Amino acid sequence: MERQPKAVVALFASLRVADLSHVVDNATKPYPGDPAPRLETEADITHDDCCVTRISMATHTGTHIDAAAHVMHGGKRLGDYPLTAFSGSARVADLRGLGEVDATALDGIEPCDWLLLRSEEHTSELQSHHDLVC
Repeated sequence: MERQPKAVVALFASLRVADLSHVVDNATKPYPGDPAPRLETEADITHDDCCVTRISMATHTGTHIDAAAHVMHGGKRLGDYPLTAFSGSARVADLRGLGEVDATALDGIEPCDWLLLRSEEHTSELQSHHDLVC
């Protein structure tokens, strides 16, 4: 295994990693119109000497990223991006309770690679699915 330079090790030791993923199981609510996720045991350690689970779910299940190909013919797919494209410094702008939001709501936010917007705004179709939005 290749050793990392001390500066790289120190940098990663100083970073806080935030895992934004949600648990996906048979109780996870799907995006409206999408099939519900199904996790089925195909083999278990007691009877089969190993565990195997069959997973069936739509791409909008749980925490996910939509690539350009989701909405654009010929757009990039997730595999077209390097993994480093999905990491970097981040800030969270809590916009809850502000009603209509414009660019001035973001004044004072330090520069970052990723800006996460936390809001209460949902499409009318999602209004009854508050648990889908974090």
